Amino acid sequence: MRSSLILIGLLIPWCASADEDIDCMAEAIYYEARDQSVVGQLAIGVIIKNRKKHPDWPNTICGVVRQGDMGSGRLTLNRCQFSYYCDGLPETPTDQTAWELANNLARLVIESDLEIDGLYGVTHYHATYVTPSWLHQVQYRTRIGQHRFYIGK
Repeated sequence: MRSSLILIGLLIPWCASADEDIDCMAEAIYYEARDQSVVGQLAIGVIIKNRKKHPDWPNTICGVVRQGDMGSGRLTLNRCQFSYYCDGLPETPTDQTAWELANNLARLVIESDLEIDGLYGVTHYHATYVTPSWLHQVQYRTRIGQHRFYIGK
């Protein structure tokens, strides 16, 4: 299924978003999808924003991105919502062009009413090369690049 990008309300009154939210969103876009198309990168931002709006998830961008298992007061290795965040590696972007794009896309997602066809209310995704344990709890919606997207049942 081919996804189309729908930009709604891009010309909105300026409202300042916390730099921390943009940093968190950009970090997730960069580490989860920098090798994807622009639509694929935006899709990650839309999912984060959808989670932020949903009562089952933290109500901040950084809360959503940094959510993980705090078993012993520290993040448990490989037990985060976004795998890059607790993989034991530092979050130090090395591709400056991709990092700048991720920042621009993060700002666009946060400061607009951007939606992507097929992702309305979607809160879950995974790379096509993995099979997560939670698949029985969600309903498939669409594929964009190397990610599959789902909505809770």
